[in-house]
Amino acid sequence: MTEPSSLYVHIPFCRHICAYCDFCKVYYYEPWVDAYLDRLERELQARNADRPFRTVYIGGGTPSSLNETQLRRLLAILKRPLSGAKEATIEANPEQLDEKKIQLMKEGGINRLSLGVQTFDETILRHLGRQHTVSQITKAVACCHEVGLNNISFDLMYGLPGQTHATLKTDLERSLNLGVKHLSYYSLILEEHTLFALWQQAPKDEKWILEADDLIQHFLKANGFEHYEVSNYAKPGYRSQHNMVYWRNEGYVGIGAGASGYIGSIRYDNTRSINQYLKGVTTYTQQSLSLEEQVFESFMLNWRMKEGIDLEKFAERFKQSPFAFYPEALKWMIDQGFIADDGKHLYCLPKGLAVLDELLLKLA
Repeated sequence: MTEPSSLYVHIPFCRHICAYCDFCKVYYYEPWVDAYLDRLERELQARNADRPFRTVYIGGGTPSSLNETQLRRLLAILKRPLSGAKEATIEANPEQLDEKKIQLMKEGGINRLSLGVQTFDETILRHLGRQHTVSQITKAVACCHEVGLNNISFDLMYGLPGQTHATLKTDLERSLNLGVKHLSYYSLILEEHTLFALWQQAPKDEKWILEADDLIQHFLKANGFEHYEVSNYAKPGYRSQHNMVYWRNEGYVGIGAGASGYIGSIRYDNTRSINQYLKGVTTYTQQSLSLEEQVFESFMLNWRMKEGIDLEKFAERFKQSPFAFYPEALKWMIDQGFIADDGKHLYCLPKGLAVLDELLLKLA
């Protein structure tokens, strides 16, 4: 079995909890951070992950919430994984960045920054519970360029309370004016147990969302961005290599509270409880996926990408073509114009991407 070449590291600490967030997170508390880094280092060793990886992604939570001493220690713990990484990403919030911290990230092996922007509308930022201002976004990007960390991705949202198509277009224009190479665009979902759900915030209707989707896609295409995955857009050469591992259903190691991993046919999820993690209770669930489950997940994830399923790699992995598993369903989808087979890839057409969940139900 080939060892996974990608590593995910979860840092659950946040200086402030956003009203819409459903990720594994906890308020920043300095003694907890120090103890957490101790435990993270032990898990890195226990999972045989203290070695070079092709991609490393440090997510959260908010990794940039760590102070400089803690961030330096985190990067020291990850020195070997980061040493061979072609892409090493860290998530950050604009208000927590300055030139010194960005320089520390770069010197520690980080070469890509994912910035939690969400929107350039100050009123909506406040409603979301975000702590940064538009000027802090601009300053953070300027600091990155000053240091030479130029591979920057923005996380943006649409379908937000108070957002209009005009303000959405402004978000796009201001993002491109700052020279970002990659955009991840997510529609607001009222996740259970979040403050937004408790406040019963009314989501935008389907018509508004479809029009927003169309606006985003056409604007970014006209400005040289490739729509390479359902929610992601990139300039040529700037796709998220780490996330491509997930969408190709390839193996990866995950460490930290709330992290997941996929090695061989085994998928595991770490405990989301910080208290349990600090006590040394790491894995919460572990599942050996059947062949049928692995095949279905390959469809579910690969079809999110522009290229879809690589037929040669699929046959190499599963010893059969996709049509051997779902002959009638796939033929029907091709006949109806939902998917296409060009001899090298089996991929969703725009009509199919719009109803991807319904197509997957036909395979389940």
